[in-house]
Amino acid sequence: MDIQELIGTNIRRLRQEMGRTLDHLATEARKHGLRWSDSRASAAERGEVSLSFDQLYRLAQTLSVLAGRDVRLTDLLQGAGHVKAAGGTIEVAELAAFGAGSPVAAITPPAPEDEALSLLLSAKGPKGKLPEGALEDSVLLDVLRSSSLTEQRCARDLGVSRLALAQASKKLWGRSLSAERDRLAGDASPQRRGGVAAQLKQQLRAELGL
Repeated sequence: MDIQELIGTNIRRLRQEMGRTLDHLATEARKHGLRWSDSRASAAERGEVSLSFDQLYRLAQTLSVLAGRDVRLTDLLQGAGHVKAAGGTIEVAELAAFGAGSPVAAITPPAPEDEALSLLLSAKGPKGKLPEGALEDSVLLDVLRSSSLTEQRCARDLGVSRLALAQASKKLWGRSLSAERDRLAGDASPQRRGGVAAQLKQQLRAELGL
């Protein structure tokens, strides 16, 4: 899923929650300067329309009128997991936080899949050897490969390496921190997902003996 598809999914969700039709959406959108027909509204819901920032503003106005309440940019960025973006992926929760005005953390983008092996190879012990069986540990490699900005931030906050964090995550849940959070929180609100992530971070802290 890309960002436009995420926005489209939320347009449909909001419209259906309001009990409105595509015609209602298109008609109100035209009142706010969007040249939308029913088919254009449908295409937007399928993620086939690239919306500029000013169009998103007009769309939020449209949805606010139809809903009878304020609709914010974050309402159009709800979801779980990741979305495709230039150069990789972005966590939906991170995108929603950015839409709410949170700063973007100055963190190196997640490592590409083939760098999971590089992380292992750069973590040799004092004798220049990897722990026995490390390269054959498919679960650990999967945890490393599914790591995102959430894992990088957590590792930084805990003062440990990404590899150490991945090893602890593997032992606790058999998956990455973000994957375990998504499993537990699903499509919950950003506040609920943040609370779940905080609880999991405490589990990691205990597992790492911090």
